[in-house]
Amino acid sequence: MSLDERYLSKVESTFVNRVKGLSMYPEYLENDIIIIRSDYYPTDGDDIVVSINSSEYTLKRYDKANNRLVALNSDYAKSVTIDESDEVVILGVVDAVIRDKRKRK
Repeated sequence: MSLDERYLSKVESTFVNRVKGLSMYPEYLENDIIIIRSDYYPTDGDDIVVSINSSEYTLKRYDKANNRLVALNSDYAKSVTIDESDEVVILGVVDAVIRDKRKRK
């Protein structure tokens, strides 16, 4: 199996990034690699990489029904409500997660 064929078939709309922080723990761990697709339209329950009002990009769960971004880790603020006046830039939807099972040197 080729990981390129499976995850990087649309290079013009695919980004690879590393998770930083613990706001989406336990589903995402620090240093997990996420495959992000900018050609997917986010739907309710998708995990998205987003910037609100020119802030740094962040990974959050999209709660479309309540127009919120939700952190999964209860140690973090539970959600951010998106107002009509907010400038929202969605980099993409998380398509896959790659996690190393052992520490690499």
